[in-house]
Amino acid sequence: MESNIIEENRIITSIANDPIFAKDDVDTRSSNLDVNHILETESQLSSQLHDLKNLKVLASLIKEFNTNLELLELENCYYSLQNLRKKLKENNEAFIKQSFHFQKSVVTYVDSLHVEFINKLYDIFSQGFWNITDDSIRFRSSIEWGDENFLLEHDLLLDLVKQLFCPGDTLDLHSWIIDDMEFGNDRDTVRTKIEDLHKNYILLNSLINPIKDKIFSKNALIKYTKKDDTIKFIVSESKPSVPMLFDCFQALCDFSLNTIPQSLLPILLKSIGKVLENELLKCVKNNAGEIIGRDNKDLKEHASKINDLFSTLSSKSQGNWSYHAHTIKDLLQDRQLYINLLVDEIYHRAVRDIRTTFEDKDENWRKTLKIQLSLQSDNGIQEVNTTSNSSIEENNEDNDWNWDADASSDHQSVHDKTATSKIVTEDEDDIADAWNEEIDFDMDLQSPKKFIDKSSIETPKKQNENEDHEDDGWDEAWDIGEEDDDLKEEHHAVGTEGKSIATESNNNANRLSSDSIDVTQLPTIFLNIIKKFRSECLNLEDDLTGNPYLTYKISLLQTTFFAISVAHCTEEWWSFYVDMREIWKNDNTNYRIQELTGRYLESNRLLRQKRVWKLIQDQFSEFHERENVPSWKMTLEDLLPFAHKEIITPLSNIKGIEAEVELLRFLDFLYNDSIISVILKWEVISEKNSENLGRLISLISDNTEIEILNNSPKYRECRAKFEMVGRFLPLHLKEIMDMFYNGDFYLFSTEEIVQWVKLLFADTPIRKDAISDICEIRQAALDDN
Repeated sequence: MESNIIEENRIITSIANDPIFAKDDVDTRSSNLDVNHILETESQLSSQLHDLKNLKVLASLIKEFNTNLELLELENCYYSLQNLRKKLKENNEAFIKQSFHFQKSVVTYVDSLHVEFINKLYDIFSQGFWNITDDSIRFRSSIEWGDENFLLEHDLLLDLVKQLFCPGDTLDLHSWIIDDMEFGNDRDTVRTKIEDLHKNYILLNSLINPIKDKIFSKNALIKYTKKDDTIKFIVSESKPSVPMLFDCFQALCDFSLNTIPQSLLPILLKSIGKVLENELLKCVKNNAGEIIGRDNKDLKEHASKINDLFSTLSSKSQGNWSYHAHTIKDLLQDRQLYINLLVDEIYHRAVRDIRTTFEDKDENWRKTLKIQLSLQSDNGIQEVNTTSNSSIEENNEDNDWNWDADASSDHQSVHDKTATSKIVTEDEDDIADAWNEEIDFDMDLQSPKKFIDKSSIETPKKQNENEDHEDDGWDEAWDIGEEDDDLKEEHHAVGTEGKSIATESNNNANRLSSDSIDVTQLPTIFLNIIKKFRSECLNLEDDLTGNPYLTYKISLLQTTFFAISVAHCTEEWWSFYVDMREIWKNDNTNYRIQELTGRYLESNRLLRQKRVWKLIQDQFSEFHERENVPSWKMTLEDLLPFAHKEIITPLSNIKGIEAEVELLRFLDFLYNDSIISVILKWEVISEKNSENLGRLISLISDNTEIEILNNSPKYRECRAKFEMVGRFLPLHLKEIMDMFYNGDFYLFSTEEIVQWVKLLFADTPIRKDAISDICEIRQAALDDN
């Protein structure tokens, strides 16, 4: 017991004498030392020692990473860096205890290790395995890298990169190697480098893009050097010959088969395989005469060899490129196909000549010359290739206004079974509002309620209210009332303004009645081009007389010329029609030009007729809404000027029998479809609106007189009938019957006269008697005949 006490005192004395624990306020001679303080200090020292050990682990991992990087142990580098990141997270408490400056320094340094690792990988691929410049592409499957010349294998390193950054063949941009970095700039650098590594050396964009550029370049040649595993791009000063082009295809095949890693070949062929196939096919087609000719056996064999190489490449593409070798094989063996390709070559030269015509900055093709027009077309009116006018109003009953069949017979179009073309005309600026937007209106207007005047039904026009006195009512119906003075003045003002427009129209018609007409150089240019085309085709090795493919190409050439020309002739559409008409009048074998020209003329007329229809229906709406004081602005300022400027004058300008046919069709549409047929579908016409309609018809009739049609019986007949409607609309029943008894309605059928009487007058005994007289007199006339 005593010995234990002595030992304890000795230990306490030893500790007390230790300078580490010495304190000014401690009495070393006392045995009452602060044991708790000693234990606390010991704990602090143990904690510091633990933190230092953890920090030492970080230092060891950093050293391990740097060592692996120097030895190019890249996989070990990756995992060393990954462990380093894990340790930073696991020992976060010990790390946070350190000063802020220390923490920032460590984090910055570790981020720099990420950048250094990725840069090392990228440099090995971009400067080691691959060397891609504007002039060449070189690949090496194994390289010596670094100061110690460590040997690296491309396939092994590529597999490692895919494993680390592209799990499941998909680039992972949220991997720890990116997301665990602390500073944004370094993180962006690493992300960009990984993306570039994947894009350029896994997806091979750095290889594909220059190869495609050179394939599509007209003067680029490709040479392959097996010794250096390199393809070189050479710029040829002149256009490469066919053998030189085949050498380029051969070089790409050899480079792909002998140099490109087999693991990357499917990726490469997926992008350029179809391009190579199309370019080879185009090369063979464009040079068919040289390749497939009887005296070019070597070229044909070379083409066949490249075709076989493409088949071999396709078999190694793992389904990424399905090459159709039979296409080239058939092309090299089919004689008819060979001839067709020669025709294609001639056709493309003709199209180039057409395009060259319109590329002339001086536009010499626009120069005009005067030609004389015969009174009839060369082959009669049957040559007018316009389809019969589709009436906007269908199923018109009792319609005696359809005189298209007598004006002209429709041309039987020549159908082109091998090629069709849809020609779209461009709109002129000054009438853009008319048809830039589709005009939506009901072309089969069925008795619109807005034109029904209920007041006129309740108070019939010129009808005696007392129906018991039939004789008095009949007498009243025959009375002619005097017009109001204001109405007379308004009618006079409208008529005066309308006559001024009619006078201008007559002057234009006189000016356009000449037998000569201006045409541009287009007819001569095209006739020379198609003559040359036919001549070159017929001078080929085989006789192509009656060849269906040649016929198809001739038709296609006409369609192409028409489509290109119409895009440059938008200012005066009628002038373009005159040019096209001159072509098929000089050479009536140009059936396609004839067909397209007829459609072009008709489509321009129909397009403008839509605007006319809309304006007339708007005027009818005005009559309904304000029948007592309607506005005539849309007729005087819109309808009549538009009809003259955009329809009558252009159609008159084309002259010839075609002008007469189209003008008659327009007048039929204007008089019958747009006005008469619509009015006949009203349920009733009020007294005021009968006057308004009469004035409208008078205005339109006065302003649509076309002098060049004066010799046409159909023109005179349709105008006489139209004007007659305008005359009897405002009249009383007695006056209308007087006209009937005088034979003024000889142009109208019995049903038409009865329909007008029913529309204008209420159902009274007087009207019944009038209708009965009309039917009896007409029937008696028929019986006499």
